[in-house]
Amino acid sequence: MPTEIFDESRLLELAKIAMRCKVVKYTDVVKIKVKTRRRLYTMKVEPRKAHGLLEKLKKACKEVVEIEVGK
Repeated sequence: MPTEIFDESRLLELAKIAMRCKVVKYTDVVKIKVKTRRRLYTMKVEPRKAHGLLEKLKKACKEVVEIEVGK
């Protein structure tokens, strides 16, 4: 089962050890999924707040995959 995270700093901390980070952009929400060796962590962010977080995520995570849904 995935674990939902609500703290941005915790997400970036996990992204440093993650194998892959996936960003799924919907019209009303952006879901960030961070896959570590043992667990999947998720976080929901509003689209206007996501831009700054994505820039930090790209620096922290080894592989970032972006998917846009429902444009």
